[in-house]
Amino acid sequence: MNKRNVHIEHTGGRGKLVVDGHDISRAVISYELHARAGHLPQLWLTLHAPENEIDGEMDVRLTEPVRTALVALGWIPPEESA
Repeated sequence: MNKRNVHIEHTGGRGKLVVDGHDISRAVISYELHARAGHLPQLWLTLHAPENEIDGEMDVRLTEPVRTALVALGWIPPEESA
């Protein structure tokens, strides 16, 4: 289980999604909230990532909104190599 503090505002077509104090709104395309009585609600996020198939070695970089979103969800960035 991956418990996080979440704040969602959704008004007039625009929304704000904050996870553990990090505004990840710009990195999220959509969300689904699943709630059942007696259970912790589940928040499913779709991050901005177009579908592609690419094969090969690459230098992978993250935009700050995506990096912030992933860190807020528990991702630990790898150490930068020189």
